[in-house]
Amino acid sequence: MSDTGEYFVGMYAGGSLLPTDATDDLVLMTLYRYGKPIREVKLKDIIEKKSQLIKTVSHLYWGDAIGFTKPNIFQVKRVDGKIFSFDLTSF
Repeated sequence: MSDTGEYFVGMYAGGSLLPTDATDDLVLMTLYRYGKPIREVKLKDIIEKKSQLIKTVSHLYWGDAIGFTKPNIFQVKRVDGKIFSFDLTSF
């Protein structure tokens, strides 16, 4: 949740680890404003090719949530280090 309480990001329940049969349409996170969903971010929005994912013993690692860096900016870091910033005011 953002410091102001206006925005919230609900992450995929498995966190950074995905099932090995994850599809491109798997929702990694849902962005909310005042409790109402404003956008879903899917695996295909972050990962261009499944070969980018790292195979663990039982799952696929996609990256990590960094969190809110400003009241309206939420960031994630992809497995290769690329950072994605989501400005929640733009949805």
